[in-house]
Amino acid sequence: MSYVPGIWSMLLRRAAAAGLFAALTAAVFSCGGDPRPGEPIVLSGIVPTAAGAGDTVLLVGSGFGAGPSRNMVAFSAIEFSRSEGSRFAVPFSTAADRVAVVVPEGAYTGAVRVESPLPFGGGVFGVGSPRLPSNELGFDCPLRAGEVAKLFYSATVYNLPLLLGTAVDEFLLILFDSAVPPDANMTFDYRVAADAPCAAAAAETPLDPGAAARAGARGTPEGAAASFERRRREEILEALRGGEQAAPGAETPPPALYGPGTAPAAADFFVFGDLTGSTLDSASYRAVSGVLKYEGQRTLLYVDAATHASCITDAEAAALGEIFELGIYPTNTAAFGSESDINGDGKVAILLSPVVNRLTPPGGSSQGYIAGFFMPGDLIPRFMPAGTSNGMEIFYSIVPDPNGIYGNVYNKPRALEVIEGVLAHEFLHMIMFNYRVLIFGQGYLATYMAELWVDEGLAHIAENLNGHHQSNIARADLFLGDPGNATLIHGGDELEERGASFLFFRYLGDRFGDDIFRRIVQTRRTGTANIEHVTGLGFKELFADWAATLYFESAGVEPADARYRYTSIDLAADFRPLRVRPGNLCPGPVTGDVKSMGPEFIGLERPGPDELALEINSASYGRMNAVLVRVR
Repeated sequence: MSYVPGIWSMLLRRAAAAGLFAALTAAVFSCGGDPRPGEPIVLSGIVPTAAGAGDTVLLVGSGFGAGPSRNMVAFSAIEFSRSEGSRFAVPFSTAADRVAVVVPEGAYTGAVRVESPLPFGGGVFGVGSPRLPSNELGFDCPLRAGEVAKLFYSATVYNLPLLLGTAVDEFLLILFDSAVPPDANMTFDYRVAADAPCAAAAAETPLDPGAAARAGARGTPEGAAASFERRRREEILEALRGGEQAAPGAETPPPALYGPGTAPAAADFFVFGDLTGSTLDSASYRAVSGVLKYEGQRTLLYVDAATHASCITDAEAAALGEIFELGIYPTNTAAFGSESDINGDGKVAILLSPVVNRLTPPGGSSQGYIAGFFMPGDLIPRFMPAGTSNGMEIFYSIVPDPNGIYGNVYNKPRALEVIEGVLAHEFLHMIMFNYRVLIFGQGYLATYMAELWVDEGLAHIAENLNGHHQSNIARADLFLGDPGNATLIHGGDELEERGASFLFFRYLGDRFGDDIFRRIVQTRRTGTANIEHVTGLGFKELFADWAATLYFESAGVEPADARYRYTSIDLAADFRPLRVRPGNLCPGPVTGDVKSMGPEFIGLERPGPDELALEINSASYGRMNAVLVRVR
């Protein structure tokens, strides 16, 4: 920060008036000495004692390090019990008896202290030194309209003070539990109460309408289609586990269905056709004869020879091939990276077959359906049983079926649009598998396979980048309708979980640039550690920022910081409103339950007193965290 004489003179006058120290010289920017071994950092005062994010404060005391970089100021609303719950800022100026610092975004009322490296320097093996903290001073850091406080306390109980100045004060509370659940459907109870509610009868506020029904339905299978992606992934992991025992270099070349040059006009394929069967069992596959309808420099498009003439014409099939060749292929490879080429033909094959249509039971399409898929086993044929791998880059899709010949009616114009989205979606899976298993895993290790929520989230981003939005909006709407009932990182199967992951990765692209998608794909890192690496932020920090963004964008509330914005989608205009629970604490506590890493939004209604402390409780096995948004 640049030197601002007006700010400094104001701070010095306040400090002198407060009697914090006898005299201050004009050498404001002179350096203090590093603390001697054993000499503690001591704070004697802070001016002013109340300030908001972006304001400058002066900390007075002794033992500060020489130069701003030798000091770190920590602001915490949770008594520094967890470092991830603190906000840190480097002073922009230091002297022997004072440091000046700007209050960081995300800070909230609590305490402040100064931390400095130990004088003996760095540890062995590049391990950073522990820090010497000063004593703590209380600090009032109220929120202004549009600001966000992040309280990562990860405990079962927390008291949150609210300072209410006028009758129009309005806050939003976002709760999320960071405990790792034994299964994605597990929920965590919470309870939010005021320490001084109004005189009304203390009866607990019931769950909002429909919540009890939702709670009873949690964990209920939505049919075999819901777990198709996860079961397929687990079976591929099982196949690769045997390969992990194989010596690198001992493998034989994969069988090439086609080599370089002109592809055959007709070819035979194995297509997975039993939703309850195993992808490792040849009995679950159907033998299909495909007819070539389009060949480009990078694309082969086949249609099952058994497809009824009313489903798709040669011209429509060729148009799909051209869309992939000229649009989807260059878009995906630019955004994420390249596919493999295990059979040496330099092309990606697409097969449209009624076998895929029949995977969705009749009448099941209204509840979600399987429109297409990529089979990782096609790229690791040496680990797959005979009759289960085509040994090539290929993915599969439904055929339009306007007459319901194969079980469900798929209107042709809409089905053709859906198939385009499927091609973009499944091509991302193929690219991801190439990097994570064939390249980094040397073709036989599953160590670097992306977690399901990352793989699916980026596949939905691929749809988005290729201009296919309707399905993403539908999935996101399911999430926005009950966000606390969708885990972001522990699932990946359910439609609402996919909606959450799409909105999360779209937020990352808008905030950090779309090149972040390529960096997420092309790394050996997995899960949240991967996201933290490419963004440079802790995952709870990102989750909190994303959750606050969902509220600001959906409610049309102006945030104080541009990081709480989507730039590529219009959440208020194109998506359903975000579900915010009413938080009237006057009659009694608000109770509910959330899934791990699913945000619950509670609008806090003013209960009466000017100062109010909220008590947030969660189940003993939970690790609840809070985000506080000042709405107005």
